[in-house]
Amino acid sequence: GQARVWFGGKDHYLGEYGSEESRVRYGQLISQHASGVAVDPVTQQGSNDCGPSVHELVAAFRTHANIYYRKAGKVTAEYHCIISAVRPLLDLYGSTPAKLFGPAALKAVRQRMIDGGTMCRTFINKSIGRIRRCFRYGVENELVPPAVLIGLEAVAPLLAGRTEAIDHPPRSPVPQETLALVKDHVDQETRDLTDLALL
Repeated sequence: GQARVWFGGKDHYLGEYGSEESRVRYGQLISQHASGVAVDPVTQQGSNDCGPSVHELVAAFRTHANIYYRKAGKVTAEYHCIISAVRPLLDLYGSTPAKLFGPAALKAVRQRMIDGGTMCRTFINKSIGRIRRCFRYGVENELVPPAVLIGLEAVAPLLAGRTEAIDHPPRSPVPQETLALVKDHVDQETRDLTDLALL
């Protein structure tokens, strides 16, 4: 069930056949081989190995998140928010070694989110937090040097009125007339809870 590539008279195993990880690893090994870097078929690392790429780090974190963010046997909304958050990260820096990803790169990812025009400021801040969580996982599992996470945590959040990111207007109370109409169509418990909230 393993993907493999053969060169230099040796087999190099890449991980599960057809997996994203195996395709990424294939590209790395071929590029190392083409550039003349000796590749160890046991460790599958070249002499100038830069550690996992951002893409590989995200793949490892996504596997972890798929197990960790579950409730009643089903993945929670947080897992899907993580997948959404890392998409611009992978678009811009997927092939970059994770240990070289710094504050300026994180700000570039954030700018990509702002430029998209669909995410509000608070959601962008939460998405950047999820990207940091991915790198925190990398530090915890010794995939990324701790200094990388320290640098990413130095990036300040977007503040209201000081960014071009969109901000939704503050929520306002529901008019009493609307509440009165709704109460005619809900059960007694919901009516009682509405009255309690009003009190």
